[in-house]
Amino acid sequence: MSSLELLIVVTLGWHAALVHPSPEVRRTSQLPELSNLQVYNNTLYVGGLDKLYRFDENLNVLQSVDTCSGLCKYNYNTVLLLDETSQTLITCGTGNGGFCERRLLSNLSSVVHSSSSGDNKDINTLVVSTDRNRPAVALMWDTQLFLMAVTYGENIPIADVNSSAFAYNALTLQETLFNSNEYIFPLGNSEVQLIINNNVSSLNDYVVYYKDAFQYQNYTYLLTNQKTHVGNDTFVSKVARLCNFDPSLKSYVDMELACQVDGVKYNLVQDATVAKLNGTDYLIASFAKSNDPEDVVGAGVVCAIAMLNINLNLTKSYLEFLNGYLFNRVERYLYLNSGGVFVSTV
Repeated sequence: MSSLELLIVVTLGWHAALVHPSPEVRRTSQLPELSNLQVYNNTLYVGGLDKLYRFDENLNVLQSVDTCSGLCKYNYNTVLLLDETSQTLITCGTGNGGFCERRLLSNLSSVVHSSSSGDNKDINTLVVSTDRNRPAVALMWDTQLFLMAVTYGENIPIADVNSSAFAYNALTLQETLFNSNEYIFPLGNSEVQLIINNNVSSLNDYVVYYKDAFQYQNYTYLLTNQKTHVGNDTFVSKVARLCNFDPSLKSYVDMELACQVDGVKYNLVQDATVAKLNGTDYLIASFAKSNDPEDVVGAGVVCAIAMLNINLNLTKSYLEFLNGYLFNRVERYLYLNSGGVFVSTV
């Protein structure tokens, strides 16, 4: 086992069920392509291809607005986040340069603010990839900040660290007014230079596909698809955990997450939720089996594991990291650019 492989593979204790595509459920040209939804005050907000929708409790369309204009060819909704404090909807999409907007909940046509109004394509600009295969996720951290995790891809702004190294901000805390609070986990100078010296010269080698984000008790969790380590061709899923009271995000720790059914390992998590089963809180997640997160087809599985077990194993990984668990710098994904400190990503 290399220094970056999972210390504990979380498969023991999973309950699983096969889920095959239903032949009766098919996409037709008459149906809009939908991606994200939020519910607030008996109102459903939905993000789709080139559209945002607002429905009442009977699913009658209250409003439909276009999100693609000017030079925009298409705008696939990537992030749809509800901010109750400002009564706005934060939305980001692949069109219009990948910039994000705040729109009034009461009138989706009213754009309160856009990240494009700042320094265009600056490293600190709030933006998602214009490639719909490179996702982003977000959640409200508190009443004034939201956590944004962006997969590297086309049109993502990068910083020129030096003549041969580049970095981008993968995970950030943002103010709801789109003024950055913290910028965490860019690829730091030392690691990028070391990697380039080892013939790994593209940020694409560091692609982490952020699939979901949620809060549970005192923690924030991210679910990802990524390579086992930089330079490897095998994709796995990971669950990452952050302390809610840690705005520096230095409490980041992660581990591999997988679902095994009848001896078959389903390696790519697709979506998840936390629910109570028989008095116990479980992470219920859908998984697929593929060698490419951008090309997932065929049957999937739904698995459940107790949140208690997830946290016990994450804590064990964290303690082993603190006790000097060795790792290879060149294989690591994330680097905290603050005094050359690595976060725990075992």
